[in-house]
Amino acid sequence: MRNAKCFAGLVLSCTALLLGGCGESQKTGASEQTSVIPAQELNESGETVSTGTETESSEEQNASEEASSKETKESGFHLGGPGRRRSSGQEIPAEDVEDDTQDTIFLILPTEAGLDLIEQETICESLEEDYEIEIRTHEGNIKEQSAAFEEAIDAGAVMIICDNVRADDTLVSVQSARDAEIPTILINGGMSTTGVAVSQVITDRYSCIGRFAQEFAEYCEHKAQYLIVSAYGYGQSEDYLTAFRDALSSYSKIQKTDEIYIEEESSEEIFDEIFLSLREHPETDTIVCWSGEEAEIVLETFGSNAVSGKTVLCLQGDAISDRIDGSPVFAAILKPAEELAEIAAEEARSYLATGSVGQNECIYLEGEIRTAKSGKEESVPEEKESSEEMM
Repeated sequence: MRNAKCFAGLVLSCTALLLGGCGESQKTGASEQTSVIPAQELNESGETVSTGTETESSEEQNASEEASSKETKESGFHLGGPGRRRSSGQEIPAEDVEDDTQDTIFLILPTEAGLDLIEQETICESLEEDYEIEIRTHEGNIKEQSAAFEEAIDAGAVMIICDNVRADDTLVSVQSARDAEIPTILINGGMSTTGVAVSQVITDRYSCIGRFAQEFAEYCEHKAQYLIVSAYGYGQSEDYLTAFRDALSSYSKIQKTDEIYIEEESSEEIFDEIFLSLREHPETDTIVCWSGEEAEIVLETFGSNAVSGKTVLCLQGDAISDRIDGSPVFAAILKPAEELAEIAAEEARSYLATGSVGQNECIYLEGEIRTAKSGKEESVPEEKESSEEMM
């Protein structure tokens, strides 16, 4: 038996010498001290002993690379980590990324003022320690919003958070981001289609309509002649405006004089239509706008003097939150900006860490009624719901 071991040891020693010779014939310069290390050697008894140094190191490296290559999620979205993602969806190896780089989240907002600024500051305060936040604004323009989504996709963002313009038009951009494996969280507006954005934190203005109409009725002492204007949000606004009319129907001396629905977001056309309506119905004393953008057109094109003695209301008055002073804007339904942003940041952090935001995609927060006389009316955020309505 001892002879067999010695013979095996002799064979292995010869093999090692041959391998050492091959390594020596290929070495150059500084590599002279690092020629091939034999995988086995003899002990004092002539028995073979495995060092396993290179083999174990190689196996560990292969196992690590294999585990890394299998790191995917059922959702198909790229999670934040040491690697970055190109616009094509191709992963850039982690070793090619600087240690101090941070994954980028694109935050797309209507503006950087008023309630939008509150959203911006809240989200940045929550996430900027761990992520680089890129701020973009769309100014209520769907083309600008689409361009911001495209920029985020090209930049390889790990997530997009967007206070979006219009539901139907937003769907195309969110789907494009999803196709590029970039998750999107929508806040405030949201969209009726589910399963494309990973989360939607939506302002529920619909449930405020009844109280909003009551506030107006009390303010005008149950007597008014009102004009309805809807352009920004055409199609989405009709259910809300219908609910507002229905809520006022019980007041016999509050009457609608005219309705203006404009498909194109043209300030000139809005001005012309309102001017014609007021000329035909001089008894009109209240202008009910769907959005703050329309109210701004009323104020800036007509001027405060021109609408002196008239009252302006907004069902979606985020853009004029700082102009609700009764001259002439009396009341508006606003988004709960801070609460929306806090929940969106929580959803973003959860998704990027775990690939999930929970069971339900949609969260509804009741809107806030702000009037010139009462100021901001507090509301309590509602729990998560899985309803696909209220858009």
